[in-house]
Amino acid sequence: MNKNYLKLTFLVMISLYFNNSSAKAEFLVLANPSIPINEITKSELKQILLANKTEFEKKKVTIIALSPDIPEADAIDQEAMGMSAVQAKKYWLIKVFNGTLETTPITGDSADEVAEKVGETKGSIAVVAKGTKPGKAKIVKLK
Repeated sequence: MNKNYLKLTFLVMISLYFNNSSAKAEFLVLANPSIPINEITKSELKQILLANKTEFEKKKVTIIALSPDIPEADAIDQEAMGMSAVQAKKYWLIKVFNGTLETTPITGDSADEVAEKVGETKGSIAVVAKGTKPGKAKIVKLK
């Protein structure tokens, strides 16, 4: 085998390893304007996404999530919740079966679709890739 080919292969593998292991998804928190918040801590957001906090000022919160089939869903859910999109889906199903949640989160097949659903659904909140246009939803600042 060509020595240059082996060197190039090695460098590509090292690059992929470090890019994948250290890269963090940058995300944006979107909320329906009916949610009475303009900023949130990452800890508070995680409690909402884990369905441990289900209300804001006595108003029910609806989670809207990216479909687990969307490539960016894993990185965003990992950063926001500490689990993959498939693990999050299983987690929410368990919450439904034990009565903590009425239903699993509404899902969208793209960040734009999620943003549109957040804008239309009172009390909803979502996490999408940074750079997503919020549409009628508002951007909630992470503090």
